[in-house]
Amino acid sequence: MKNREKLRVLLQHWIEHNGGHVAEFNKWRATMADEHQDRLVAALDRAAAQMDAVSETLQQALDESGGPVADHAHHHHHHGDGHHHH
Repeated sequence: MKNREKLRVLLQHWIEHNGGHVAEFNKWRATMADEHQDRLVAALDRAAAQMDAVSETLQQALDESGGPVADHAHHHHHHGDGHHHH
């Protein structure tokens, strides 16, 4: 696989991964809103917006590199990035 194709796969993965983080931020934002933790709600809102902005930039890079790889699932691997999702 050429480096450009590898990057396309990685960009797709990073975009998807960021989406998972935003979903978690929003889940915890709702929990903190229920507990009237306004400063935490605001911080999580900012974090979600920043993560969305990063994903938009990554999407631009993906578009520039040729777009999504059709057989992305065949190249997907777990690389032990140390992230633990709860």
